[in-house]
Amino acid sequence: MLLGRDLIKSYGSQFALRQANIELTPGSVVMLLGRNGSGKSTLLNILALAQAPDSGSVMVDELSGRAARTAIGFAPQEIALFEELSVEENLRCWCPLPANAARRRVDDLLERLDMTADRRKLLRNLSGGQKRRVNLAAALMGEPRYLLLDEPLAGVDDDSERRILELLADYARQGLGVLISSHQPRLLRGLADQALVLERGETVFAGRAADYFSGLMEREL
Repeated sequence: MLLGRDLIKSYGSQFALRQANIELTPGSVVMLLGRNGSGKSTLLNILALAQAPDSGSVMVDELSGRAARTAIGFAPQEIALFEELSVEENLRCWCPLPANAARRRVDDLLERLDMTADRRKLLRNLSGGQKRRVNLAAALMGEPRYLLLDEPLAGVDDDSERRILELLADYARQGLGVLISSHQPRLLRGLADQALVLERGETVFAGRAADYFSGLMEREL
């Protein structure tokens, strides 16, 4: 289990998170919702062990150090790839696996994302949706137990959206825990089983995704 407990983070006098709590279990898909500035990216960075909270704790199963970091795949909202490298070269840059295993992992992910024919294209020559797919693949290269995604569907075309959602559903069925930040909760209906909603760093909803959507429909009536 990836567990965040009583997480507090502030920037000067401005709180980004106030007592945030989250549990991400294997095979679960949690959608992380909230307006810009609600604390979503801060929470993802802390859970990815890329940023330290002011107080509170993050536990990744019973792991620590490098093992804990390896157990987490993280794709930030900004495309964290090298424009001057090919798709395959980018993926190999982010892969901690031995050479033969890395080659098989690249082949598998590119096939799942329908990008096998694009493996030698330079990243700068790809569409925005294709770059999102490669960004996701990079986060999966280390065979993580938990996957944290910050707006993975932002600015993508319909085909990339479908490919990404299908891939996430498949990996969740295989036991991967997935946390997805999004401004488009309806796209995650049928995929997410839990929802966490932040507002100015505070949790305003935490529970089943079905209950969130039921409440959303009632508010729109």
